[in-house]
This record gives sequence, structure tokens and C-alpha cells, in this order.
Amino acid sequence: MRKRISMPDRDFMKAAKSAAKSGQSLRATALGAGVSLQTYKNHLMDVAMRLQEAPPNFPKGRRTRMKDHISEIRSSGQGGQGRRLALPNEIFAIMGWDIGMKVKIKKSGKKVTLETYEGTESGLVEDED
Repeated sequence: MRKRISMPDRDFMKAAKSAAKSGQSLRATALGAGVSLQTYKNHLMDVAMRLQEAPPNFPKGRRTRMKDHISEIRSSGQGGQGRRLALPNEIFAIMGWDIGMKVKIKKSGKKVTLETYEGTESGLVEDED
């Protein structure tokens, strides 16, 4: 059985306009109404045509969730055989890392991956005395 939107046309259009104005995506608004995205879009277009109004412009879902990119590296250098890279504190907070954790940086094409790992580096085993 299909779910329908049982709301007067004026109230539905008012609710849709307020959701679009608040920055809520079309998908989130449809889920809030308890119907599928396609059902919500179809009902919105039908109501807009009946009331002879333009439908509201909803923001795109991905654009509303864009995050600010941190493009600052504090310092870099070489320590022993490895290289050293100082990252901003915001990256540690976002990733949930603690001071002293081991971080591995991998590059594959244009993609750079940062990950933490347990154990010793390059297979060296520490002696337990």
C-alpha cells in the first residue's frame, strides 16, 4: 500500500517553503513526511501547479554537508630515517587521535589516506625484559 500526503495544499506548500528556506534537503524533508522522495516530488509539483506557484528551491543534499578543508601544514622535516610532518590540532580532533599515536600516510593516485596502526614500525620487535 502506498503512503500519501494528506495535508491541505496551502499548508503543504507553506511547510515545503519553510523547509527549503531553513536549508533542509529535499530527501530529508521527504523522510520527515514519511514518504519516498519520488512521492514527495510528485506531490510538490502537483500542488505547485494547482496553486499556480513556483515550487521552492531546495538545496542539494551534498552541498549542505560540505566541510571546511584544512590546508595548512605546520612544519615538515626529517627525523632519522623517516620524515616528520606536523599537522594542525583540528585534524587530530576530527580523527579522534591522541598524542603519541602512530599514523601511516598512504598515497594512491590522487587519494591520500591517513590511518593509525598498532604495533611496531617495519616489523621490528621490542624485547620484553
